[in-house]
Amino acid sequence: MLCGVAATLPAASYVPNETERRHFGGVMPRISPGGDSVAVSFQGAIFRLDLDDHVLTQLTTEAGWDVDPAWSPDGERIAYVNAPNFSVGSLRVIKATDGEQIKLPANIRARGELFFHPDGKRLL
Repeated sequence: MLCGVAATLPAASYVPNETERRHFGGVMPRISPGGDSVAVSFQGAIFRLDLDDHVLTQLTTEAGWDVDPAWSPDGERIAYVNAPNFSVGSLRVIKATDGEQIKLPANIRARGELFFHPDGKRLL
């Protein structure tokens, strides 16, 4: 389903620079709690696809692979793993609207699919 939606986006939505070594399409899609957006790891970064107007917005630009996005229950934050090679990496949390980093109290290592606790205050 996501591939069909992504195919309708303008070609200029995302153009990686020549020094990036990102060769994968959209993977690990997660639908927002409200059902109006999808967070996806695309070309090694986290993007948000708005399902109403089909706009794909890049939220992360860090080196490495940003994978395994997870929505907070209120839909305001997205957690993900920033890893050098799709394995263990650093846990990151961003604002779902613009990708602004939310500072965590410590460097937390993470791996695999992430989930927020239903109270929205912690990750499982």
